Amino acid sequence: MASRNAIKDFAKETALYKKKYKAFFNDFCDKNYQMLIGAIAERTPVDFGVLREGWAKHSTMAATGEKVVFTIYNPAYYAAHVEYGYHQKPGMILQMEMRMGRLRFVKYLGQTENYGTGESSNRAKPDKNGMYTIVTRKRYIPGHHMLKDSVDEFKKELPKRYEQAFSAFNRRNR
Repeated sequence: MASRNAIKDFAKETALYKKKYKAFFNDFCDKNYQMLIGAIAERTPVDFGVLREGWAKHSTMAATGEKVVFTIYNPAYYAAHVEYGYHQKPGMILQMEMRMGRLRFVKYLGQTENYGTGESSNRAKPDKNGMYTIVTRKRYIPGHHMLKDSVDEFKKELPKRYEQAFSAFNRRNR
């Protein structure tokens, strides 16, 4: 028969272990949340950095009881278009300007039926005002899948990462 002191000691050790585990788990979740946001940001194409910065500024991690929820959000109105791709009408005539090394949309000038197919063989040249006139050729612009690919990779690696971290936690707390 176990003595009362042994039972009390076991209860104290169990309570201390639970407290340490909760701290370990919260730290583990926070590190993995930061890794996921970093992976998404790393895959995000950059023009001005608004889309890339939006992931960290507006995403959240919340623990409710035994569950931890990562809410990944980006308020940039074009985030979904960059993620999934978009359709455009070939033959649109667009006026663009060069800003920070990239062509930026300025104005829609109309539509033409004479736009050719495939990629342009020559580069657009600026007019006297520094504006470029281009004609869209592709019907579909593919997405970058920065969120989907990062989450899929995260889900695949998470069990192994947890097992390693939990084993290290148990070795330290025996």
